[in-house]
Formats: sequence, C-alpha cells, structure tokens
Amino acid sequence: RHAAQSVSFLPAPHPAETSQTAVAAHGALWEVAPWMPGEADAAALAPARLIAACEALAEFHNATRDVAVANPHAASPAIAERQSLVGDALGADWPALAERAALACEPLRAPLVTAGTLIGPVLKAVRPKLAVVAGLATRLQPIVRDSRREHFLVTGDRVTGLVDFGAMTIDTPAVDHARLLGEAAGDDPALWRLGIGASGLDATQRRLVGPLDASGAALAACNWLRWTRDGRPPDTPRLAWLVGRLRGILRGGFPLDR
Repeated sequence: RHAAQSVSFLPAPHPAETSQTAVAAHGALWEVAPWMPGEADAAALAPARLIAACEALAEFHNATRDVAVANPHAASPAIAERQSLVGDALGADWPALAERAALACEPLRAPLVTAGTLIGPVLKAVRPKLAVVAGLATRLQPIVRDSRREHFLVTGDRVTGLVDFGAMTIDTPAVDHARLLGEAAGDDPALWRLGIGASGLDATQRRLVGPLDASGAALAACNWLRWTRDGRPPDTPRLAWLVGRLRGILRGGFPLDR
C-alpha cells in the first residue's frame, strides 16, 4: 500500500473493517485487491516491453526505498544465500542424479542428462563470481523477488499491472532485475544492455546482477533434476530453456560481460 500511493500499476489491497489488509481465515491469509488491466506476456518480451518492465521495477523500487529497514546499507542477503546453495550443490553428483531423473521421466532423458552435465561446470564458474561481490555493501529495501515476466501485465507497450508479491523480502533491487532479465533477455547482450539501461541500478548494484542471474539459472536446474527424480512432472519448456541458459553461460559467460 505504501508504494501504491505513488505507483499506479500496483494492486493495493483493500483494508478490512479492522483496517488490516490481510485477514486470517480457514488456515490461510486473505486479501482483496483490485483487478489490474493488461495481459501477462508469457512469450519473450519485445524490446519496448522489456524496457517498460525494467522501468516499472525501477519505479517500484523508488517508491519503496524510503521504507525503514533494520540495516539499509549492507551486503546482499541473496548473494550470501546463493554462495551457500552453490557450495552445497557442488558436492552433488549431478550426472548421476540426472540419470535417476531420466529413469523417472524417459521422454525427457536427453535434456535431463544434458542438464546434469552442465550444472557442475556452471556452478564452478559462478562460485568465484559470487565471492568477488559478496562483500559489496549496497542499498537494501523491499523488493518483489519473484519478478518473473508473467507477473507484469502489459497494455500495448505499457506496464499496467505488477502482481504477485507473495515472495517479497528485503534485499537489493538487483535481485529483481536479475530475475526479470534472466528470463526476458536470456543470453542476448543487446537486450540485457537495454534492460539495465532502464533499470535505475547504480554501479554497485549492476555488479551483482550477473552472478545473481547465473547462480539462479544453475540452482533452478538443480531443483528441476531433484523434482523430476522425486516424481514431479517436469515443465518441458522450462527445462529446455534452462539447458539453453546453462549452455549460454558456459559458452559466453555473463551476458553483461560480453
């Protein structure tokens, strides 16, 4: 609600009679929010829409940067978390795990096994990149965190809605832009440059984006192998996309470095 006072595309929840915006009932928390106009763009974002989405995130971040937080200038918690997760993942035998996942889902054997061969090298490549930026102090504030492209509602080339704030946390705005650009720009350096140019990120925040993006792609692939091994039906397009991202990172490094 704080950000919605100045940002028109946010669905500010309506307060209940108690003035609360969330009500506990039947074992869940409930809220009522306006239905925002526009449609989610599940396909690759056109350059104009990519710029609009990055500008929308920047507008959201500008509206939340004055929210009081316990430690407003510190190292990114997401970077520290990724370091821990990457370190743990490096101890696993991903080719062997991929074979077990393939036994659970034979039709997707090829991409699963390929992912298993790529995960380890990408983890090894991204680990020192995370270490380099781990100590960088940056502004911490409320962020969306789950800023995937389908959460941006667009009308024409304008963002008219930004939805799904269930994963919100306190961290650097670089986390949001890494998530959005990793999905929307993929391995296209030109699209990355367009997005970063519209992001409003400062020089320190921009240094965090590449390691956050690459570690996120590798850890997402780790999760999909585990889930498939355990019997969860895989998301075929998502798995194929992740394999492509891992190949791109190994082939050319971080898009922003090219």
